[in-house]
Amino acid sequence: LEAGLDEKVIEDIAARRRPSQLKPDESVIYHFCTELQDTKRVSESTYRDALELLGEQGVVELTVLNGYFTAVAMTLNVFEVEVPDKSKPLLD
Repeated sequence: LEAGLDEKVIEDIAARRRPSQLKPDESVIYHFCTELQDTKRVSESTYRDALELLGEQGVVELTVLNGYFTAVAMTLNVFEVEVPDKSKPLLD
């Protein structure tokens, strides 16, 4: 929200739905990230779209960011880290 992402988009992602109100740049990033997470790769067209939007350095950073969050999530799950008080899980 603070970065300007529409609240409806956040709700859709939290509910594991493809957001219907993505801006064109958000759509490229969403597609890249979901394809990478789902298939562990990205297609040539997905890569080209991300490269056009973000440049090579940006695609590298987006890829590493996906890997970092995956590693953190796995670590939290394995060690059953509790959600801090007064918070709710982002995803069930």
